[in-house]
Amino acid sequence: MIKILKYVLIISFCTILFITGYFYIPVSNNVYFEENKKITLLIYGEGNIINKKTYPPKSNFHKKLNKWLKTNSHGWHHSPASFAPSVYIISENISLNLRENSAVLNYKKSNDKYVQLITTINNSRFFDKLNKNILAH
Repeated sequence: MIKILKYVLIISFCTILFITGYFYIPVSNNVYFEENKKITLLIYGEGNIINKKTYPPKSNFHKKLNKWLKTNSHGWHHSPASFAPSVYIISENISLNLRENSAVLNYKKSNDKYVQLITTINNSRFFDKLNKNILAH
C-alpha cells in the first residue's frame, strides 16, 4: 500500500512539474498578421468598446504590428488565463491584446488549435503613438 502511494505521489509531482514548466518556460513567437487580411483595432474602456478602426489589407498598420511582433518575439509564456481587452487588435486567426504592462497573443496553429502566449512589456510608448497617430485620423 505504501509503495502504491509512493508511486502516486511521484506521478502527481511529475505531472505538476510538467504543467508548470509548460506555462513558465519562455518561448518565442513567430507569427504575424497576414498582409492580405484586414485588421480591426478595438479600444476598450471600462469593459466597453470606445473606439473601433478597421485597416484594409496591406496597410501601414500591418507593417507596424509585424515589426512590433518581430522586435518583441522573445520571452513569451503559454497562459491558460483569460484577459480583459484593453487595446485589442484582431484579424483572421490571430489577435493581440495590448495591456499596460503586458501583451497577450492568440493565434491559430496549422492543426486548428489555438495558442495563447503572454509577455510582460511596457506598452506606454506604443499607446502614446497609437493615441497620436492612429486615433487622430
